[in-house]
Amino acid sequence: ARWARRGPFMHLVNHPRTFVTNDLARGLAVRMGLPVPELDLDSYVEDEIVRLGAFPVYPGIAEPLGLPGSLVFLQPAVGPAMPVPIRLRPFVEGSFASYRSARRERLVAPRVAEWLANDRVVAELGRLAAG
Repeated sequence: ARWARRGPFMHLVNHPRTFVTNDLARGLAVRMGLPVPELDLDSYVEDEIVRLGAFPVYPGIAEPLGLPGSLVFLQPAVGPAMPVPIRLRPFVEGSFASYRSARRERLVAPRVAEWLANDRVVAELGRLAAG
Protein backbone atom coordinates (compact mmCIF):
# COMPACT_ATOMS: atom_id res chain seq x y z
CA ALA A 1 0.00 0.00 0.00
CA ARG A 2 2.89 2.38 0.80
CA TRP A 3 4.31 1.86 -2.71
CA ALA A 4 0.95 2.45 -4.39
CA ARG A 5 0.47 5.71 -2.48
CA ARG A 6 3.66 6.99 -4.11
CA GLY A 7 2.19 6.41 -7.58
CA PRO A 8 3.30 3.93 -10.21
CA PHE A 9 5.85 1.64 -8.58
CA MET A 10 6.90 -0.40 -11.61
CA HIS A 11 8.76 0.72 -14.75
CA LEU A 12 8.02 -2.57 -16.51
CA VAL A 13 6.46 -5.86 -15.42
CA ASN A 14 9.91 -7.04 -14.39
CA HIS A 15 11.50 -3.80 -13.19
CA PRO A 16 10.28 -2.02 -10.06
CA ARG A 17 11.24 1.55 -9.28
CA THR A 18 14.18 1.98 -6.92
CA PHE A 19 12.10 2.78 -3.84
CA VAL A 20 10.58 -0.71 -4.16
CA THR A 21 13.95 -2.48 -4.48
CA ASN A 22 15.27 -0.34 -1.62
CA ASP A 23 12.39 -1.50 0.60
CA LEU A 24 12.90 -5.13 -0.43
CA ALA A 25 16.66 -4.95 0.24
CA ARG A 26 16.09 -3.33 3.62
CA GLY A 27 13.49 -5.97 4.55
CA LEU A 28 15.78 -8.81 3.49
CA ALA A 29 18.69 -7.38 5.49
CA VAL A 30 16.47 -7.05 8.60
CA ARG A 31 15.25 -10.67 8.21
CA MET A 32 18.86 -11.83 7.95
CA GLY A 33 19.76 -9.95 11.14
CA LEU A 34 22.08 -7.53 9.37
CA PRO A 35 22.45 -3.98 10.65
CA VAL A 36 20.46 -1.54 8.55
CA PRO A 37 21.50 2.10 8.81
CA GLU A 38 18.73 4.67 9.01
CA LEU A 39 19.14 6.58 5.78
CA ASP A 40 16.98 7.51 2.84
CA LEU A 41 18.23 5.08 0.19
CA ASP A 42 16.12 6.85 -2.46
CA SER A 43 18.46 9.82 -2.16
CA TYR A 44 21.54 7.66 -2.82
CA VAL A 45 20.52 4.98 -5.31
CA GLU A 46 20.13 6.12 -8.90
CA ASP A 47 17.50 4.43 -11.06
CA GLU A 48 19.41 3.64 -14.25
CA ILE A 49 16.34 2.45 -16.18
CA VAL A 50 15.01 6.03 -16.17
CA ARG A 51 17.85 6.89 -18.55
CA LEU A 52 16.18 4.62 -21.14
CA GLY A 53 13.17 6.95 -21.36
CA ALA A 54 9.66 6.51 -20.03
CA PHE A 55 6.04 6.41 -21.12
CA PRO A 56 3.48 8.15 -18.91
CA VAL A 57 0.41 6.63 -17.31
CA TYR A 58 -2.35 8.16 -19.43
CA PRO A 59 -4.81 10.33 -17.46
CA GLY A 60 -7.84 8.19 -18.39
CA ILE A 61 -6.12 5.10 -17.00
CA ALA A 62 -4.46 6.83 -14.04
CA GLU A 63 -7.52 8.61 -12.67
CA PRO A 64 -9.59 5.52 -11.75
CA LEU A 65 -6.49 4.07 -10.08
CA GLY A 66 -5.95 7.21 -8.02
CA LEU A 67 -2.61 7.86 -9.73
CA PRO A 68 -1.25 11.03 -11.30
CA GLY A 69 -1.68 10.94 -15.07
CA SER A 70 0.43 12.63 -17.70
CA LEU A 71 0.95 12.98 -21.44
CA VAL A 72 4.66 13.76 -21.11
CA PHE A 73 7.15 11.14 -22.29
CA LEU A 74 10.87 10.98 -21.51
CA GLN A 75 13.22 10.55 -24.44
CA PRO A 76 16.18 8.26 -23.72
CA ALA A 77 19.21 10.02 -22.29
CA VAL A 78 22.20 10.65 -24.51
CA GLY A 79 25.61 10.52 -22.86
CA PRO A 80 25.69 11.88 -19.32
CA ALA A 81 22.62 14.12 -19.86
CA MET A 82 19.31 13.35 -18.20
CA PRO A 83 16.31 12.16 -20.28
CA VAL A 84 14.47 14.94 -22.10
CA PRO A 85 10.70 15.40 -21.57
CA ILE A 86 8.58 15.42 -24.73
CA ARG A 87 4.87 16.13 -25.05
CA LEU A 88 2.34 13.84 -26.73
CA ARG A 89 2.14 15.51 -30.15
CA PRO A 90 5.90 15.59 -30.85
CA PHE A 91 6.16 12.03 -29.53
CA VAL A 92 3.47 10.77 -31.93
CA GLU A 93 4.91 12.75 -34.86
CA GLY A 94 8.39 11.39 -34.12
CA SER A 95 7.01 7.86 -33.87
CA PHE A 96 5.37 8.09 -37.30
CA ALA A 97 8.54 9.58 -38.78
CA SER A 98 10.47 6.63 -37.36
CA TYR A 99 7.95 4.16 -38.80
CA ARG A 100 8.19 5.81 -42.22
CA SER A 101 11.96 5.35 -42.27
CA ALA A 102 11.85 1.70 -41.12
CA ARG A 103 11.73 -1.25 -43.47
CA ARG A 104 8.15 -2.56 -43.44
CA GLU A 105 9.17 -6.19 -42.74
CA ARG A 106 10.87 -5.04 -39.52
CA LEU A 107 7.64 -3.56 -38.15
CA VAL A 108 6.32 -6.83 -36.78
CA ALA A 109 5.04 -7.68 -33.33
CA PRO A 110 5.54 -11.45 -32.99
CA ARG A 111 2.63 -11.85 -30.55
CA VAL A 112 0.24 -10.01 -32.87
CA ALA A 113 1.50 -12.03 -35.85
CA GLU A 114 0.67 -15.23 -33.90
CA TRP A 115 -2.82 -13.93 -33.15
CA LEU A 116 -3.45 -13.06 -36.78
CA ALA A 117 -2.31 -16.54 -37.83
CA ASN A 118 -4.94 -18.10 -35.54
CA ASP A 119 -8.36 -18.34 -37.27
CA ARG A 120 -10.23 -18.47 -33.93
CA VAL A 121 -8.57 -15.28 -32.70
CA VAL A 122 -9.24 -13.52 -36.02
CA ALA A 123 -12.91 -14.57 -35.89
CA GLU A 124 -13.24 -13.31 -32.30
CA LEU A 125 -11.57 -10.00 -33.15
CA GLY A 126 -13.97 -9.63 -36.09
CA ARG A 127 -16.93 -10.36 -33.82
CA LEU A 128 -15.73 -7.79 -31.28
CA ALA A 129 -15.14 -5.17 -33.98
CA ALA A 130 -18.65 -5.71 -35.37
CA GLY A 131 -20.08 -4.73 -32.02
